Amino acid sequence: MVLLSGVFRETPINRQEINQNILDIEDKTRTNPLPWKGQFSPQFIEALLDKYADKNSVVFDPFLGSGTVLYEAGRCGIEAYGTDINPAAFTLASIYRFINLFQKERERYTKSFLNRLKIEMYDTMPLFQKIPKAITPNDLIDKVIALALNVNDEDIFINILNQALVIMLDLSNKEVTHRRIFHIAELITDFVQKLPYSEKPINVYNVDARNVPLQNYSVNLVITSPPYINVFNYHQQYRTSTEALNWNLLEVAKSEFGSNRKHRSNRFITVIQYCLDIASTLQELLRICKAESRMIFVVGRESNIRDTPFFNGELVAEVAHRVLGINLDMRQERSFLNRYGKIIKEDILHFVSIDKMDNYFDLDRAKTVAIEALETAYLLAEDKVKDEIQDAIEKAGNVKPSPYYNRDESRNQVDKLKSHHNIFSLNGSDEKDVLSRGYF
Repeated sequence: MVLLSGVFRETPINRQEINQNILDIEDKTRTNPLPWKGQFSPQFIEALLDKYADKNSVVFDPFLGSGTVLYEAGRCGIEAYGTDINPAAFTLASIYRFINLFQKERERYTKSFLNRLKIEMYDTMPLFQKIPKAITPNDLIDKVIALALNVNDEDIFINILNQALVIMLDLSNKEVTHRRIFHIAELITDFVQKLPYSEKPINVYNVDARNVPLQNYSVNLVITSPPYINVFNYHQQYRTSTEALNWNLLEVAKSEFGSNRKHRSNRFITVIQYCLDIASTLQELLRICKAESRMIFVVGRESNIRDTPFFNGELVAEVAHRVLGINLDMRQERSFLNRYGKIIKEDILHFVSIDKMDNYFDLDRAKTVAIEALETAYLLAEDKVKDEIQDAIEKAGNVKPSPYYNRDESRNQVDKLKSHHNIFSLNGSDEKDVLSRGYF
C-alpha cells in the first residue's frame, strides 16, 4: 500500500544500527516474567535500552501491557514510567513498583500478604485439618476477591499483591483450589523478591495514553508497541478475574485503539478512528518529550479487515509526518516465530520529537491519511466489501476519536466510592506527588 507522501516507503530499512540477529532475538535466553499476549521480548527491549538510553534517561511506554519496558529499565537503573487503560495489564505491571523498594521492605510486604491470605483461607478450619467438602471453589474465590477489594491507601503494595493474585488465578480458565491459590501467591512473592533494585523511579498509571500525568518535557526516550488496526481485544485477557475486581470492561473497551468490535456495522471505520487516536497520542508524546527525544514505535506489519490488508507502520508514519510534522528518522524491521509457528514481521519506527509544531494537530489531516488508505484498499479489495469501504470513506467526516478512558466510569457502581478515595485528582495535586505514586 503506497500513501501520498510515501514517508514510510521512502525511508530505507536500516540493518546496521543494531545487528539483525539481535532484533530478531535469534539467541533467546530470557522470557517475559509476567504472562501477557502481544508483549515485548525482554532481550529486544534490553537491546534498545543499551543502544539509546543511559543512566540519565527517562523512558516512557504509553501502551505498557504487562510492563516489560519497566522491568528492563529497572534492571538497567533507568527511570521509567508507563500507562495502560487495561486493568489487568495495569495490575500486573504495578508489580514492578517493588523495584524501588529495598529487600527488607519487600520481605515485610510479601510476608504480610501471605499471612493475611492464610488467615482468610484458614479462619474457619482447625489447624492441620484438610479443607472440608463444604468449602467450594466459589468460597475460595470469594475469599481471595474480598482481600483484593479491601483497598487501603496505607497498604498500597499489599493491594498490588492481592489484586495481582486474582488476575493471575485467571478465574475463567483454571480450577481454583486451595493449593493453586497458594502456589500462585508464592510465585508472586518469589518474583517480587528477585526483582532488581533501582533507586530510579519506576511507576505505572491506569490512564489514557492521550492524557498522561507527566510534566512537559520530562521524557527523552519512548519505547512502545501501540495497538494495531483490527487488534485482538486485549480486555478479554483475564476477563473473569478483572470483572471480579469490579471493572466494567465494556466501558474500558470503548477507549481501546483499533479494536475489531467497536464498529461492527462497518469495521472499515476503525481505520479512520485509529488514525485520529494515534495522532492524539503523538501530540501528547510531543508535550512530555524533550526536543530531539527518540520515540520508537514497534508495530505489526499488516492488519486485515474483512480480508483487506492495511499496513500499520505506514499509517503511523504518515500520521506522524502529516499531522504533526514529525519525520520518520529511521526504519528497522524484525521477524520471529510466534507460539503457533507463524512468522511475524514487525516494523520498528524511529521518530525524533520536535520542539516547534508547525502543523499542530489538525484532525482533518489524520482523516485524510485514513481516507487515502481506504481508497488504496478499495482498489485491492474483493467486490463483496467495496461498498463497505466506500461507505466508510463517505462517513469519515463524522468519525470522532475513541472516548478518553475514564477510570471512575470503568469501575462498577459497588466499587466507585472506593475507587474515588484511592485515585487522587491531578487538579491541584503536586506534580512531584504525581510522579512518585501510581493510580491504584
